[in-house]
Amino acid sequence: MPKLDGFETTKRIKEMRKDIPIIAQTALNLEDAKEKAEEVGCDDFILKPIRLKLFLSKLDSYLKT
Repeated sequence: MPKLDGFETTKRIKEMRKDIPIIAQTALNLEDAKEKAEEVGCDDFILKPIRLKLFLSKLDSYLKT
């Protein structure tokens, strides 16, 4: 996205619709990235490379609510 990063996009989405679950995804294994994701309202966090079983488990938990 040319003008917005994922964190700013998440923040804007959550301002409009708090009920939409957002799972942050990054290749960076930094505690800062996870903290920033939580700060802006991400509901969960997953690292690349994505482990399919873990991703589907997280996705399933949000689809059931």
